[in-house]
Amino acid sequence: MCIRDRLTEVSFGTENHAPGVLEILHAGIGGTDAAQRIDQLSQFAIEHPESLANLPVKIIAGLADDNLDADKIARIQTAWQSMSQKDLLHFLQAYAISTLYHDASRIKYRTSIDRHLLIANQVTLNNEEGYLDLYNPMYGFESEDVRAFFPVHNVFGGQTGDEASNSSDVFRNNFDRVTLNALRFFQASGSQYGRSWEKDWSSAMPRPAGGYQVQNVAEWLWQRFVADGLKHLGTLERAHLYALLGAGMDLAYLIDPGDPQRIINADEVQNDPLISSTVASLAQLPLALESAESSARLTANQRVGQAINFIVGTPFMFVEEGR
Repeated sequence: MCIRDRLTEVSFGTENHAPGVLEILHAGIGGTDAAQRIDQLSQFAIEHPESLANLPVKIIAGLADDNLDADKIARIQTAWQSMSQKDLLHFLQAYAISTLYHDASRIKYRTSIDRHLLIANQVTLNNEEGYLDLYNPMYGFESEDVRAFFPVHNVFGGQTGDEASNSSDVFRNNFDRVTLNALRFFQASGSQYGRSWEKDWSSAMPRPAGGYQVQNVAEWLWQRFVADGLKHLGTLERAHLYALLGAGMDLAYLIDPGDPQRIINADEVQNDPLISSTVASLAQLPLALESAESSARLTANQRVGQAINFIVGTPFMFVEEGR
């Protein structure tokens, strides 16, 4: 049966429905059909001691924090129980601006769907790109053996963030998509559905006083996709991003074209005079995102795409952290 043929509204009948008042949760629950009884029962169920203790914890654990401890749990329970009228939206709004959410100990592992939706949303700059379907996330997460609304565990068990983050297959798939298939984010112009499009990262990127320098662009991109306050943008990550943005090539190839497979470590970036001076120079280079020459703008936007490929290929895309 096609999904459009399925019922969009549940119809409650009275056939085989137990008549009269039923005792559920030590309360008399009446009604002519299940819908009426559910409405009554929900008022008792929401205030049941087990609901008061467990429901808010399950909500926060499912949506925002895989690292709950006894103190966090107690504070979440207290916040929920103190609401005279239980309102999920207000509860989540309060949590989203709380110190519990904005805390360095908060960790939420992303499912494949979470990660690919995040990337698609952050790389799409306007409605036209969405209309042209340039970055459909389904092509990403479905290749990781995940489908929306098709649980992998029993009836309600979708892939967990912990499962995705600990899967070598998922990590390999993500890495391959931004290396072997790097054109996806590198491509800065093209034609889709008979319409031409051209990437313009300057439309989304705030312009610093000194213009679009490599270091500023690298930090903005990292924060846009990883959003960790630059916590994990370390020496080596910066060096790779500066090389991609400033020179349009891999750091190892830039430093040693005769040995493109060379592995450069953070100690070399900091202490090798040639490498450290090269990286420092790259950081200050301008990126021609506002150039009057279309070819220069295209190259600049392609380099931004290369940097995005690097960022989303790191392990930091698999987890969200509080600050």
